[in-house]
Amino acid sequence: MFATNHEDRNECLDGEKFGWSEEAEDYVMNMISARGYSVIHDWGNCYNAESGHWDTRASRHDTHYYSNNGYCSKVNVP
Repeated sequence: MFATNHEDRNECLDGEKFGWSEEAEDYVMNMISARGYSVIHDWGNCYNAESGHWDTRASRHDTHYYSNNGYCSKVNVP
């Protein structure tokens, strides 16, 4: 299974912000690892890297922050 993650800050409220995928991935992978599961950070290249930047489209201006190194991490679940 492949999945993505990101933060939602103040969703549906004034000042809502979305993104920070790398930070969210680190948090989730560290939490899973601390519970004893085997994880491999940056296991495979998905070739979809996006350097840290704000979306400039008018509908999303200053609400979506893209940060993605293009690599997926792996969790081994028994």
